[in-house]
Amino acid sequence: METNYVTRDNFGMYANSTTGPGPALMGANTLLGNDVYNRDGEDLGDIKEF
Repeated sequence: METNYVTRDNFGMYANSTTGPGPALMGANTLLGNDVYNRDGEDLGDIKEF
C-alpha cells in the first residue's frame, strides 16, 4: 500500500485534470468562502455554508 500525500488526497488538490478549473471531485469545505459569480460576471456573494 502506498501512502503519500497524493494517495491520501481527501480534497482532490493533487488530482490531474485537463478540463475545468479544478479536479473532478472536490471536498465541499474547500469551497467555503469562495466568491460566486453568474455567467455575466456579476458578484453574487460568497459561500457561507452548505
